[in-house]
Formats: sequence, structure tokens, C-alpha cells
Amino acid sequence: MQAGREVKYQAWILPTNEMKVVTSLRFDENGKLFGITTPDTQPGGCIILKSVRLRQFTGLCDKNGKEIYEGDILKQMYRAESGSYDDRISHEGHHVGPVVITASKGVCMKNPLCYSVETDETSRSKQYKNVASYRCEVIGNIYENPELLKAI
Repeated sequence: MQAGREVKYQAWILPTNEMKVVTSLRFDENGKLFGITTPDTQPGGCIILKSVRLRQFTGLCDKNGKEIYEGDILKQMYRAESGSYDDRISHEGHHVGPVVITASKGVCMKNPLCYSVETDETSRSKQYKNVASYRCEVIGNIYENPELLKAI
């Protein structure tokens, strides 16, 4: 974990289909996570881990200042140039994909949809795309907006 990064979570509550802020994590005597609490959890109670999907804060914010969590769906613009000085070709488009945190690549989009302005075509990447927070925007998440991963 990166030193100084704020560690916080959100949880998708499966029985109610609601996103909640996680106020505490509950561990058993062996250090195993078994539950969470949210602002409206009853005193002394907790929500068992099997009924939630945890989303960790990545430490990044999108171009609008919105915090990026695992499972968020991002739209990230790109522009690249190729060719020689006199024959430059510009490539523009955007990627749309879900955010994951990996040990080797850090904060990425996994297998995003790739839209090319030049060809007006959409394809699915088989790679991870690094998140450039200054070029991306949170447009939803995999729990509340799964349809965003099917079409642009």
C-alpha cells in the first residue's frame, strides 16, 4: 500500500441493492474479516461479509474531483500520434471499463471497450489500461450500471 493514501471503503449491499459508506471493518479473533458497519447499522451489530461486495478507494479522483473506487466504470479519453514529423497521424477515442487494483499494474481498467473516432468502431481490449485520472470520468459502477460495459 502506498504510504499516506487514505484507506476507505464502500459496500454494495446485496439484499437491498444499495451502495453504502463503510464506517468500520469487523475482524474475528484470528484476524479474518467477517463483517462491516455502515452509518445506519444498529449499535453492536454488523452486516456479514457474504451479503456485501466491498469497494476499496483507489486514492485517485477523476477529472471532476469524484473519488474512484474499485468497480467504478470509467470513461477515459485518449489521443495518440504516430508517424514521422511530416506524416503524423492522430488517433483519438476513449476507453470505457471497470476499475480494478492489481499488485503489478496498480489502478487499471480491466478489458475496457475501446472506441476509435477515426473508424467509428468499438472493440474490446484484452489488456489492462492504466488509469490516468486527469483524463477520465466516473460514469457509473458495475453494480448499479452494468449496461455501461455492454455498449458505449
